[in-house]
Amino acid sequence: MTLTPGAPDSKLRPRFGSPAADVKLRSLGKGTAQGFDPVAGRLALGPAPGEGRPFVITRSGPDRPHDVLVIDRDGDGALDHDAPVLGGVREGQAEAWKTFKVTLQLPVGDGGTEPYDIALWVVVKDVADVPKTARFRGTGYRRGQLRIEEELFDVVLSDADNDGVFGAGDRWALRRALDETMYRLHAARDVGDFAWAKGGAWTLELDSPAGRTARLLPVDPGVTQDEDERRRDPFWEDRRAPRAE
Repeated sequence: MTLTPGAPDSKLRPRFGSPAADVKLRSLGKGTAQGFDPVAGRLALGPAPGEGRPFVITRSGPDRPHDVLVIDRDGDGALDHDAPVLGGVREGQAEAWKTFKVTLQLPVGDGGTEPYDIALWVVVKDVADVPKTARFRGTGYRRGQLRIEEELFDVVLSDADNDGVFGAGDRWALRRALDETMYRLHAARDVGDFAWAKGGAWTLELDSPAGRTARLLPVDPGVTQDEDERRRDPFWEDRRAPRAE
């Protein structure tokens, strides 16, 4: 089965996204060629991240927040040819933050690349502050289709540990292709765990850390589907409790 990058606006987009990862930032000085109050960091992504993928966040003006991101999109280790990412700032009662959404290209084993969507942001108590930490999350996912007993199913895989490598520690789900409902959190599985379809249990076996291809294999979980779903669903008893008239 082939797994390809999923559309961000699709109903297949997983709602079991990964927790954000912290990235330390270092100041590059006030008036440098990089812009106003630039801060720099690196993202460790892919099977051989090395020193990490560099990025710089700056102010678009001396009195502006940190609202410009330049990041190494193609993984060549330099920022020379990477266009800046711009956006607005959201403000709350106690903090202000800026979110950048960008698609990176991650190398895979055959010398090619695969797109990898991320959201990266900084949070400060005041827009005049210089951020010391950024946070990021892999927002993309991979999907494939296959037939089980002549019925079409979707397989969805997300990078739950934000490392750009698909395997142990990540999440997947199995569902009927025509199912329009959103994913329930307890329907997601860790890679290596099993899911149910057509009365049987199945596990996802990835062929490589790139997440390009995978196989769905039948397994014997040692429990019935009802027993397993009851064990996994924290609201099982609440859903079946008598309701007041």
